[in-house]
Amino acid sequence: MPTYTYKVRDKSGLVVTGTREAPNESVVADRLSDLGYYVISISLEKEASETRLFTRRKKVGTQDIVTFTRQLATMIRAGMTFTVSLDTLSQQTENPTLKEIIVQLKKDVEGGLSFSDALAKHPKAFSELYVNMIRAGEAGGVLEEILERLIFIAEREGETRARLRAALTYPTIVVSVAVLVIGFLAVFVFPRFMTVFAAREVILPLPTRILLAVSNFVQSYWWVILGGALIIIFSFRGYYRTEGGGFIIDRIKLKIPIFGLLIKKLVVARFARILSTLHSSGVPILSALEIVERTIGNVVISRVIENVRTSVREGESIAEPLRISKVFPPMVVHMITIGEESGALDKMLTEVADTYDREVDYALKNVTAALEPILIVVMGIIVAFIALSLFLPYFDMIKLTR
Repeated sequence: MPTYTYKVRDKSGLVVTGTREAPNESVVADRLSDLGYYVISISLEKEASETRLFTRRKKVGTQDIVTFTRQLATMIRAGMTFTVSLDTLSQQTENPTLKEIIVQLKKDVEGGLSFSDALAKHPKAFSELYVNMIRAGEAGGVLEEILERLIFIAEREGETRARLRAALTYPTIVVSVAVLVIGFLAVFVFPRFMTVFAAREVILPLPTRILLAVSNFVQSYWWVILGGALIIIFSFRGYYRTEGGGFIIDRIKLKIPIFGLLIKKLVVARFARILSTLHSSGVPILSALEIVERTIGNVVISRVIENVRTSVREGESIAEPLRISKVFPPMVVHMITIGEESGALDKMLTEVADTYDREVDYALKNVTAALEPILIVVMGIIVAFIALSLFLPYFDMIKLTR
């Protein structure tokens, strides 16, 4: 999706610049107008696309940003000026891409740009959530506190990703080894057995004929299998990037047995955590909801949040569209309702996020516990089928020699 650079004027007359990904320029203009900005200019950002073919820059990872944010917060807390802090960070940062970005940030800040506007010029390194929280921190004079909150969010999400990887490591290794072993048997071992059986004119039983057909197909049409797999993968990715395709696939993901409930809990925790952090940092609720809508990572939930934004814009509640969607659990809707009525929305959202973080931990343990016996049973069936296919003809050979 193309990236557009914009310059707008807010209600107080302050000029704000930034970048935004969108299908076209009119979508950017509509979004900015909805947020109450007066659009001065919008232009397509060409620099990244022009240089992509000739250079390959090292990616700025999540851990790079966490380290940058933590060190910046420490320096500001110690009383160092902003430009000195950035200069120090540019000298000690190991990632060359991030080093270039920090040098540019320092130049922009020295040139009169706010830190948030300088960050907004680097959307591939600093997310919209990051930029808007920094902007809120600058406006409220609580930048150090905002940096600590950003570290907390990044570390929480990093821990969740690490737990997910750990939970899926065992199944991934088992399936990968099984595929390699079965492929080796089908391509190299099984044909040798077939030579022996053919020499003895043994009538092959059904399981052996099935395995023989699979082995012959893999050897003769491996390129079809490989090409078909690549076509399916790229077609799936292309379809997922379309608006309708992304909605359908994300809806299916939420309904997958075992995994669907886990995905829903992950999304609910992320929704509550980001919205709570943004709103408590001073970001207006409509702006906060729009940021959450674009960063939530699930098209189905994004559409629900879009309905929430419409509801809030019309003076209605946050909770009602969530209840109508039937995607958010009743407990979450009830807690948000109480938060709205009592004026403690941030606190309730934090409670929801903490609760569902714990639920994610529990769900991950259940997923691992459920997958292990399933994999053992499936692999046992496959091994038994291969063994049966190989030994049944031998039993027939023994009978013929008697």
